[in-house]
Amino acid sequence: MKTPLLIFLAVLPVAASGQAADAEKWNTVERMCGKAEWVEKIPSKHDPNSYEEKRKSIKKAEVRLYQREGDAPCCGSNPPLAQSVTNREGIFEFKNIVPGKYWLVIVTGVKHYSHAVTYTPDAKNKEPIVCSDLLYDLSGGELQLGRMIHVD
Repeated sequence: MKTPLLIFLAVLPVAASGQAADAEKWNTVERMCGKAEWVEKIPSKHDPNSYEEKRKSIKKAEVRLYQREGDAPCCGSNPPLAQSVTNREGIFEFKNIVPGKYWLVIVTGVKHYSHAVTYTPDAKNKEPIVCSDLLYDLSGGELQLGRMIHVD
């Protein structure tokens, strides 16, 4: 039986070029899809230094994909390259996207949350990435990419 192991990879501001390369590596996705979730951190009643996470799918949110140019901020006045809407589980998918650097933007109400990703499909991967394993978490006003990793 495979047990899911949840790993969250946050994008942090980086100063050194080696750290920037690591952030780019961790934000590279093999498939242009994912699951959008609200994440609320709730302090533990028994340990003030720890917390639990309450997760809720982001339903019927618009998801936009924009071309990313170098270090330019998201998205300017450019129209999105593609649009999708999350389903009741918060899952979305973009098809027929060419490999490259993108801004993934989730729109909830009037708020826009963006995250820089690099799309590099892996044709050699025998087990395709499942969309629900790429987690786009909205927490503290920021969009972060996490991955669900299954281990034996």
